[in-house]
Order: sequence, then structure tokens, then C-alpha cells
Amino acid sequence: MNSKMKLSIISFVAFLVLTSSAFAQTNAGGVARYQDCIGLISIAPGTAFEAAIAWEAEGGGPPARHCTALALIALGSEEEGASRLEALAQEPGAGEPPLLAEILAQAASAWILVGRPAQAERVLDRAIKLSPANPDLFLARAEARALQEKGRDARADVDRAIKLNPLEPEAYVFRASLKRNQSQTADALGDLTTALDLAPQNLNALMERGQLHEAKGDKSAARRDYIAVLRWGEEGPSVEAARAALERLDVNLN
Repeated sequence: MNSKMKLSIISFVAFLVLTSSAFAQTNAGGVARYQDCIGLISIAPGTAFEAAIAWEAEGGGPPARHCTALALIALGSEEEGASRLEALAQEPGAGEPPLLAEILAQAASAWILVGRPAQAERVLDRAIKLSPANPDLFLARAEARALQEKGRDARADVDRAIKLNPLEPEAYVFRASLKRNQSQTADALGDLTTALDLAPQNLNALMERGQLHEAKGDKSAARRDYIAVLRWGEEGPSVEAARAALERLDVNLN
């Protein structure tokens, strides 16, 4: 599965609309400095790290420490960054529970990046206790569990996420992949139909459906889905996977 929970530092930045405003309340006048620091992470993580460390020394508090941790992850020190995020989420006055849960989700994503899904699951257990109505946290824990081959537990988390937000197409794609692994092809196709009703050009759904069709021996239907990925997608993992799948189909036809 090509889940959005398999995060790079660019994915972490998606959290920043929520975190910047919340951190700003804890550090007077720090909004612009925090946003500047965060903005550097994806383009110059070393500079962002140096700026964050200097800000910490000046009393920048949780916002500065958050930027430091994310910069470390961008620099390849995922474990150190994850540990700092976990520590930040335990600081008195670091933020309200929903914000702390998001910080823990970032830590969990870093643990997944370094191949430690069990640690990610434990961190997400804490996050869910802080913010039990956040469907993204359940999807994140579902991935951590799936990576540990805990298919039943992962499925329960995805079901919960869908109950909390039935309009998220990626949740249906995730559930379809779990069902495919459990040989529940018809049910998996039903989830993909729902995902594509919600987002007709969802590349993950199209790839997943193509794989299901291919596994069933319906190569024409699989080809249509893979071609749709190439038509609507930009260069990236989904397009590369679709191109490889089409080449595989061509080889098998010859």
C-alpha cells in the first residue's frame, strides 16, 4: 500500500498549519519565526536546524524544539528527532491534547521511516488516548500494525477511522489492501468503488484495483486502471508502479 502515513519530511510539513497557530500561543511573537524555521526544513534542513538551536538558546520553547526535531528528521537523524518529539509531547504547557497527539503522530511516522513499527504503535496508542476522535491517528496505527503483520488489529483501526470520517478515500484504499491480503477480493473491490466514487482520480485506488484485476486474471481491466494512473498521475511512485505493471502485462502477453 502507498499510504499517506509512510511519511517523509515533506509529509510532516502538512501538519504545520495546525501546529504553528497552536505553538504561537505559547511563544509571544514567535509565529513568524516558527514559520520561517519550518519553511527552511524542506529546502535547507541544516540551516533550519542551526536556526532552531539558536532559537532554543534564546528561550524559544516548544516551537523551537519542534523545529529542531523535524530538522533532525530531515537530516536523516530520524531516531533522535522522534525521541525529541516524544519528549516534547510530554512537556508541561507544550500544547493542548490534539496538538500533542499530532506531535506524537509525527514521532510515530519517523519510527516507521526507520523500520520500527512496534515503537510507532506504542507512540500512537498514546496519541489516540489524547485525541480519540482523530481518524488519521487510527490510520497511522493501522499502518504500524500492518507492518507487524497484525492484519486483524489493523483492520479494526481502519474500520474505526472510516466510522469517524466516511469521506476519506485513502481509508477505503487501505482497507481494500488489507482485504486483498485476506483473499476477500469482492469486498476489496467494493471499498475501491467507494474510494473512486469519492475521488475518481485517486491513484492509489486505481493501482490497488488494477492489482486486484490482475490477480483475478482480468488483464484488460488491470491495463485500464494502470493506464489511468499514467494519464492522471505525475512522476512519482504510483506512476512508476503503473509503468512497471504495464510492462509486466506486456511480457506476460508475449
